[in-house]
Amino acid sequence: MKKSVFRFIPLFALMFFFTACHDDIYSDITNGGNGVEHNRQPLDSMDLYNIQIDKSTILTNLIRNNNGRYYLDLTEQDAEILGIKSELYNNALRNVEQMNNNK
Repeated sequence: MKKSVFRFIPLFALMFFFTACHDDIYSDITNGGNGVEHNRQPLDSMDLYNIQIDKSTILTNLIRNNNGRYYLDLTEQDAEILGIKSELYNNALRNVEQMNNNK
């Protein structure tokens, strides 16, 4: 009985060795193992240009926060130089004021 038990120990050890050394490699994981999948198309030069000239995006990117208060980091003269109409500039100022009032 003891001989048969000792015969199975090396067999179980080999089975354990071969199954423990198996690496699971998933081909669908991207972004350095992040696993987050983005369904975005690469931007061409026209898409980038349209994003860069979008006036509302420019104004949104110029909203800053200082000590819990939002402000638009752009003067009306600078907005005019950038080709932003005064109506759009004033609308952005109202949005910033509304953000400060909603606290």
